[in-house]
Amino acid sequence: MRVRTEALGDKRLVAVGHGKIADILFERGDLDEALRIQREVVLPAFEALGDKHQIAVTQGAIADILTLRGNLDEALRKRREVVLPAFEALGDKYSVAVTQSQISEILFQRGDVDEALRIRREVVLPVHEALGDKRSVAVSHGKIAEILYRRGDLDEALRIRRDVVLPTFEALGDKHQIAVTQGKIADILFHRGDLDEALRIRREVVLPVFEALGDLDGCCQTNWQIARLIASQGINSREKLDAVFSALATAYDLALKVGRQDAIGFAGLDLGQFLAENGAKREARTVLEQSYEAFNRLGNEPAMNAISKLIADLEKED
Repeated sequence: MRVRTEALGDKRLVAVGHGKIADILFERGDLDEALRIQREVVLPAFEALGDKHQIAVTQGAIADILTLRGNLDEALRKRREVVLPAFEALGDKYSVAVTQSQISEILFQRGDVDEALRIRREVVLPVHEALGDKRSVAVSHGKIAEILYRRGDLDEALRIRRDVVLPTFEALGDKHQIAVTQGKIADILFHRGDLDEALRIRREVVLPVFEALGDLDGCCQTNWQIARLIASQGINSREKLDAVFSALATAYDLALKVGRQDAIGFAGLDLGQFLAENGAKREARTVLEQSYEAFNRLGNEPAMNAISKLIADLEKED
C-alpha cells in the first residue's frame, strides 16, 4: 500500500511539474506546445488519478490557451459545460466564481457586453463579497469598471477605479495592483481628452512603482503606453521624437527579455513603423520580422498580414 501511495504521489508530482512547464510556455507565447502538454500529458495523468479538482483546473488551463488563440466558442463551451459543472459538484464556491469571471471575460471579448456585465455584478461580485475576499472584490469592481470603460461610460468607470478599487488596494498595501489601477485611471483620462494628466500618471506614478518592484513586464507595457500617449499628441519636436523612440525601444528590449510574444509583437510593430517613418529601414525590417514571428506564434493573422504589407512596402522603397 505504501509503495502504491508513493507511486501515485510521484505521478501527481510529475503531472504538476508538466503543468508548470505548460504554464511557462503559455506565458512565453508557445501556445501549441503548451496546449499539447495540457491535453496529452497533464489531463490524462489527473484523469488516471481520479483527481476531479485538478482535471477541472487543467481543463480551465486549456480554455485559457484556446481563448488566447481566438477560439472563443470552444473556450466558452469548455468553461460552461466542463469546468463550471465540475467545480459546482465539488462545492468549490471560489473556483465557481473564478470560472464565472472567465466566462464573463470571453463574453466580453465576443461583444456580449451586457451579459458580461450582468455576470460580473450579479454572480461573481456577490460570491467574493460573501467570502469576505477583499482583494477579489476589488478585482471584480475593476473588471466591472473595464466593461463600463469599453462601453463608453467613462465617468462611472473612473469613479469605480478612484473611489472603490484604488482605496482597497491601498488599504491592502498591494503596490503592484495600485500601479495597475493608476494605469487604468490614466487610460480613462486619455479617452476623456486629459492627455497631460494621463501621461503624468504613467511617467511619475506607474512607471516608478514597476521599476522599484523589478516588474519587467509592467515596465515594458508602461513604456509602450507612454510612447503611444506622446505620439497621440503629435510628434512636432525633436524632444518628442527622442522621447517616443526611447520609450518604444525600451518597451521592445524589455519584451524580448521577458519573452512575452504579445509584447514583442505589438511593441515591435510600433517600433518598426517608427523606424521606417524616420528613415531607419534596415533596422525597421529586422524589428518587423521579429514582430511577425511573435504574432505567428500567437496565430494573430490580421497582425501578420499588416506586417507583411509593411515589409513589402519597405522592399518597394529599396
